[in-house]
Amino acid sequence: MEYLKCGPCAKCTKRALDMACSMKNSPNLEKVKNLQNLNSVKTRNQSEQENTWNVWKSGYTIMQLKHFQESDRDIGPILKWKTEGERPSWKELERYSPATRHYWHLWDSLQIKDGVLFKEFLKRDGSGHHFQFMTPSNMKDEVLSQMHNSITTGHLGQKKTKEKLAQRFFWFEMKEDISIWISKCDVCEAIKPPV
Repeated sequence: MEYLKCGPCAKCTKRALDMACSMKNSPNLEKVKNLQNLNSVKTRNQSEQENTWNVWKSGYTIMQLKHFQESDRDIGPILKWKTEGERPSWKELERYSPATRHYWHLWDSLQIKDGVLFKEFLKRDGSGHHFQFMTPSNMKDEVLSQMHNSITTGHLGQKKTKEKLAQRFFWFEMKEDISIWISKCDVCEAIKPPV
């Protein structure tokens, strides 16, 4: 059983106890009984030098990520132009999507690592520097699910979910997509206080 990510807060403790109750008939009964005494938190530090490829835990290879980006109608053209080292003129972009045009404006902060496109992120105050994976459209729902719905992420609110996603991922209108995702989340709706 996984350790609680945020520690022994009331919400996570209740979730752990609910899970323990649902597993009472399981052969792992001794492990379940120990859940009630779970107060320690196991965390890992994310160093500034963390491997760029730690962005995704679903087992995609570098070649698969590259293929997803190349096949994406918004990211594909930018990846091609960055690989060729030729930035097209604004006039040439008229036939491309708003997302592609938005990425064109970010040209100087986009970098290719092992054939995969990343956006370099620098905080204004200089306190943070990391690379964000340029997320193709076909991966957005999977990323949102992993970063919001999984048991290790704990259904954080909009602000914290946006911050967490921005540490590793980037796509056009990401904040709006996060807001929509959370507004449709049944678990988040159930724990919202009444208005």
